Amino acid sequence: MQPIGIFDSGVGGLGIMQTVTRLLPNEDIVYVADNKNLPFGEKTPEQIELITEKIVSYLVKEHNVKLVVAACNAATVSSIASLRSKFSVPFVGVVPVVKPVCEKTQTKHVVLLSTPTTNRSAYLKDLIEKFSNGVHVITIPCPGLADTIEAGMAGTSEMGEYLKNILAPACAYPVDMVGLCCTHYPFVHDQIQAIVGSSVTIVDSNEPVARQVKRVLEGMSNGITKESHKLQYRFYVTKDPEKFETVAKQLIGLELVKRVEFVVL
Repeated sequence: MQPIGIFDSGVGGLGIMQTVTRLLPNEDIVYVADNKNLPFGEKTPEQIELITEKIVSYLVKEHNVKLVVAACNAATVSSIASLRSKFSVPFVGVVPVVKPVCEKTQTKHVVLLSTPTTNRSAYLKDLIEKFSNGVHVITIPCPGLADTIEAGMAGTSEMGEYLKNILAPACAYPVDMVGLCCTHYPFVHDQIQAIVGSSVTIVDSNEPVARQVKRVLEGMSNGITKESHKLQYRFYVTKDPEKFETVAKQLIGLELVKRVEFVVL
């Protein structure tokens, strides 16, 4: 069975992986967490492109993946076009967060929380303004948030205080929607909701990306695996496999973390 390849700079892409496994229950998964280079979203686009090319080469050559999910906004914005030109395997990125924002909002004020690299690119902001006339988009970079989640701090009071400070500029407006533009951020969804209020809609990329993976596979000759078999969920990290396993179990539960190995890319 050819697996689906998923990569991120750490545990962030596990939310997407969990949603993919729900929509496509017979698919094997190979997940690469480059936690040595965590977080991608605070590196330059040139650095991200070099890093992700190594990861994709590993997924294609060592694991013969049939599709690659770039489960990282910064990687999608900075390098997915280049990766598509260098590898024949299909790619799915995380830009689809724009679609639910534009579809669901009937509003004037949208907040986008992202890593500094994604924020500087203005890519998501420009897309939303293009597809949703009249929306005021407030972009807020969140330096250090992905690292804090990787450290197992989701749900703590310290995380709550950090998020209050980050969201302070947005709370000056009657915010209608918050877009989580980093795959780590859904793990603090409930804490963000408590700060912005229950009337504010929060959207992330997990479901849109998983549905796009399903659509792409449906169009491929070696696409969706229909028969049930003994599933393989394989996790490869570039640093501290024990730490990755501990935080991954905390965030997504024990059942998906079946095998964790260390690799050098």
